[in-house]
Amino acid sequence: QKSCCLYLREKDMASKLEILFQKDLYVIALSLVPEDPSFAEVRSDVHQRYGDHLYKKGDYTGAMEQYIETIGFLEPSYVIRKFLDAQRISSLT
Repeated sequence: QKSCCLYLREKDMASKLEILFQKDLYVIALSLVPEDPSFAEVRSDVHQRYGDHLYKKGDYTGAMEQYIETIGFLEPSYVIRKFLDAQRISSLT
């Protein structure tokens, strides 16, 4: 009789987040990232990706709410350029 062993290894944070991004599960991704200040840059990246996703879907208000969470990490010109290029100036006010 054969015996078999199964080894499970938990993926690292970056791998988990990438899987969630591919499935557009940004809210779950945000819930995985600790609120700890040492993870602030990671949280900002998730908010930016979520904002980009919402922007592509046409949810400009939702996108702006996500971009606001990136203040201090994401260059303001990234957001300004995005909304100016699409003639969404009212979303910048």
